[in-house]
Amino acid sequence: MKSVPIYTHIFNFLIKFLSFSMIFIILNMLNIITFPFILLIAIPFFFTLVGVFADWIVVPKHHNLPSSFMGAVFMGTITFFIPTIFNVGHVSFIGAIFVSLFLGIIEATLHRLIVKPYLDKA
Repeated sequence: MKSVPIYTHIFNFLIKFLSFSMIFIILNMLNIITFPFILLIAIPFFFTLVGVFADWIVVPKHHNLPSSFMGAVFMGTITFFIPTIFNVGHVSFIGAIFVSLFLGIIEATLHRLIVKPYLDKA
């Protein structure tokens, strides 16, 4: 794999965080999931931190679609169990499916646009 410039990592982080936050805020506004505002920012921030590192570790080993599926399942499961663990908010099973679907699509798109060009140059 070719060396990746720092601005690519920063761009990847910003696009992921803004996209994930937007999805969480929209789903919260539609009452598909309900969280306090701080969690609507903290959960996408956590997913972004994990995702930025996983992009360069998992995607080269498992390629785009399996990596996106693994990330989507991880994010949906965490989102589903956060209300149980912290006793705050509510996420139905359908809400977790929506989170997985939308965040998985964003993941697959970002892998294709940001990560794949550096993997092809290897």
